[in-house]
Amino acid sequence: MVGDNITRLMEIIGFPQSKVELVENAREDYLLNFLPLAIENKVPLFFLERAVTICKGSKILEAHHETYIKRARSFFDLLNRISGLLTKVETNFVVFKTFRPFPFVTVDLDILFFTREEFLRAYHELRQFYTLAGYGPYSISLYSPKHDIILDLHLEISVSRMVYVNKQLLRRFVTEFPVNGNQTYSLELPAALATVVAHSLYKEQMLTLSDYYTTLTQILQMTPHERRILADLAEQLNIGLSVNLVLRLVDFITKIVFKKSASVISETAEMIEIDEVEEKAIQIAVNQFVQRTKLPLKYHPFSVALAFMKKAFKDPLLRATLGNQFFDVITNRSGFLESALLHARRTAYF
Repeated sequence: MVGDNITRLMEIIGFPQSKVELVENAREDYLLNFLPLAIENKVPLFFLERAVTICKGSKILEAHHETYIKRARSFFDLLNRISGLLTKVETNFVVFKTFRPFPFVTVDLDILFFTREEFLRAYHELRQFYTLAGYGPYSISLYSPKHDIILDLHLEISVSRMVYVNKQLLRRFVTEFPVNGNQTYSLELPAALATVVAHSLYKEQMLTLSDYYTTLTQILQMTPHERRILADLAEQLNIGLSVNLVLRLVDFITKIVFKKSASVISETAEMIEIDEVEEKAIQIAVNQFVQRTKLPLKYHPFSVALAFMKKAFKDPLLRATLGNQFFDVITNRSGFLESALLHARRTAYF
C-alpha cells in the first residue's frame, strides 16, 4: 500500500483530466500539513491550487498560494526577457525539462544550445545582465537576483561529464510558442517527456510527484502516433530503461491510489524493448517502492549502476564521455565532490 501521506496528498491534487474530486472539504490545519511534502515532491503550486478551493476562505492557504503565484509569474517574466535577448543575438535555443503540464514553480530555467558557438554567444550576451553562479564541463549557471532564479545554459544534456542524451536527435522536435510578445522554444510532447524521464533516472536518480504527474498527464494527452514516437525516441536515445521504468512505476501508483488502470501507460511501456539486465534494474526499483511506499523515491544505487552500465554498452556518446568522468573524479576529486554537493543542495531547496 502506498504511504498514507502520499496517498492523501495525491487525493487532494486529484487525477488528471478527472472531474471527480476525491477530497471536497477539509480543514485548514489538515491541508497545511501536506505543504512540506508537496514542496519536497516539487508540486507546491499544484497542491495549493486545489487546497484553496477545498478550504475556501483560508487566509494562510491563500497567502501561500499567492506567494507561489508570484514566483510563477517571476519565472515567466524572466523567460520572456531571456527569449528576447537570445532572439536579438540570433541564437537558436530550446527550453527543456522546465515546463510542466500543471501549475508549477521552479528555481531553474534550463536552456539547451545545439552548437558551441551559439552556447558561447548566449553566455556573452546574458552575462551582461546576470551574475555568474557556477559552471560545469557542459554548462554555465547564471543568477537573476531580481527573480531569484538560476539560469542554466547547457551545451549538452549531461550529468557532470557524462552526456546521457544526444541533443542532435532532439532538433527535429523543437517547437515555438509565444511568451508575452516574444517567441520561445520548447520540445514537442514525446521529446519533452523523454528528457524529463531520462533526467529523473540519470541526473536526479529519483522519482517525485512532479515526475509522476508530468508522465501521467502527458501520456494521457498523447495521440497513438506520439506514443509511438516516444517509444522510438527511447530506442534512439538509448533511454528505454528509464522510460519503461517510470511508465511502470506510474502505472503501479495510479492503480493503487486512484484505483484506475490507464491502458495507454502499459501499452506504451510494452512498445519499448528491454533485456533481462534492464528488467532486473526495473524490478529492483519497483520492489523498492513497494517496500518503502513513499515519494520522492530515491532509486536504489544498484538500479542506477545497472542503468549506466547498460546505457554505456549501447550508447557510444555516453561511452565516449565516460572516460572523461573517471579522469575528472581521480584528478579533481574535490571539485567533483563540490559540484555534487551543490547539485544536492539545489535539489533539496526545491
